Amino acid sequence: MAIAFGSRLLAQSSSLSYPSARRADVIDDYFGTKVADPYRWMEDLNSPELKQWVDVENALAFGYLNTLPQRDALKARITELWNYPKVTPPQYEGGHWFYTRNTGLQRQSLVFMRETLNGPETVVLDPNSLSSDGSIALSAFVPAPDGRHFAYGQSQGGSDWSTYYIRELGTGRELPDVIRWVRSISVAWTKDGKGFFYGRYPEPRPGKALEDALRDKKIYYHALGTPQSADLLIYERPEEPTLFIDVDIDESGRYV
Repeated sequence: MAIAFGSRLLAQSSSLSYPSARRADVIDDYFGTKVADPYRWMEDLNSPELKQWVDVENALAFGYLNTLPQRDALKARITELWNYPKVTPPQYEGGHWFYTRNTGLQRQSLVFMRETLNGPETVVLDPNSLSSDGSIALSAFVPAPDGRHFAYGQSQGGSDWSTYYIRELGTGRELPDVIRWVRSISVAWTKDGKGFFYGRYPEPRPGKALEDALRDKKIYYHALGTPQSADLLIYERPEEPTLFIDVDIDESGRYV
């Protein structure tokens, strides 16, 4: 019976009419060896032609997948298994306890705060409010040691790039500070909470953020209330441009 079911699906899938992909006359010459790359045009992620091709592919795929008899049952069972409360261990910083919690099926976990472990909790940040369609994810949450602010990173569309913002912990008011071109959780606040060290890459070419190679990461210091263009360059390794450099501050706050 399983063989008959599999044969039926195979026959159905083989009858599908897949969209044709344009083949371009692109050939690279690597030291005398010629390598054809006819689909180079698909590397332009903002191309209307590529978007149209992907849309047709998605319509074909989901038109087939949605007819599978076990799809709804599997989805229901997976949803049932995933629907349970999730909470992270608390982190103590700046006189507060921070942790995240998800009731079960929330798209992203909320960040909570308590003054004491047994005290009442407060929602510090709800990542689900960052975008209506869930395309923006919380990539990092870093509270300041003085208990007055926190930095948080946003990544869009599944990208590894993060943009950091700063909010007041007590009021939730967002500061005008914006830190771009960060790709790791390398934010280290100074003990006085007046600023932080972080690592960032040079700004990619327009429209090429997902394509340009990662090189020349540098460590900067950002003072609250100042533009990113005024950040101080602290450390770089120009002779080793492919190194991944991160930053941290020791427990005394004296050394980076």
